[in-house]
Formats: sequence, structure tokens, C-alpha cells
Amino acid sequence: MRLLSVAGSHVTDYPFCKSTLASALLPGFYFWAFALKERAYWAYRKGYAFHQREVRRDPKLLEWVLRKDYWDYALPDGWQNYLK
Repeated sequence: MRLLSVAGSHVTDYPFCKSTLASALLPGFYFWAFALKERAYWAYRKGYAFHQREVRRDPKLLEWVLRKDYWDYALPDGWQNYLK
């Protein structure tokens, strides 16, 4: 049995899958799983870009991020401004 290839994810030859029901459901499942993985990847990229941009934009935040340690657990000065 041969399943479809989804955007570079080569899903092929599953000998354990002999039933008609499984052969009907597996391609949809792999497409759904790939779509979910792709959405998670792009959400990660957007979050990473957001945090990089915010640190570059605010020198106080950059200073806080680059601290040697965080044992005193003090938020950066002006943290209330981030709530807006």
C-alpha cells in the first residue's frame, strides 16, 4: 500500500495496514498531523521573532535578559508598561 507524500514528508509503504478502513484513514491522519506540526512551527517562529524584536527595542529589557542570574527575581524597571 502506498500513502500520499505531504510537502516533503515521505510517508510510504505501511505493510501493517491491510484493512480498507485503515488505508482510507491513514492519509488523512498524516495530512492532519503534518498540518498541526506546521502550525506549531510557524507559531514558534512568530513567538521567537516577537521576543527578539521586543528585546532589541527596549534597552532595559535587554539588560535584564542578559543578567548573570535571576536569583533576586526582580522584574525589569518599567515592567508595568508591558501590560498595555
